[in-house]
Amino acid sequence: VLPVVPLIWVGVAVVRHLRRLDDYQQRLTLQSLGVGFAVAMAAAVTLGLLGAAGLQLLVTPWIIFGAGMAGWGITSIVVARRA
Repeated sequence: VLPVVPLIWVGVAVVRHLRRLDDYQQRLTLQSLGVGFAVAMAAAVTLGLLGAAGLQLLVTPWIIFGAGMAGWGITSIVVARRA
């Protein structure tokens, strides 16, 4: 678990970055982060339910991480082009 402790600084860096953005960019970034979080939670619930049903999938936390990051990235592109 000790290698995960430095990830606290990632959270600090994200908050500092958000505070430096202007209002418009901040809104776009927070929308993208929100969608990425929702996608990650949906992936976690889906994989949890499939695991509880007895399906032996290659379930790793990286699938959830990848889904959340993909949701964040795709939403960033869509929101930026829409605006």
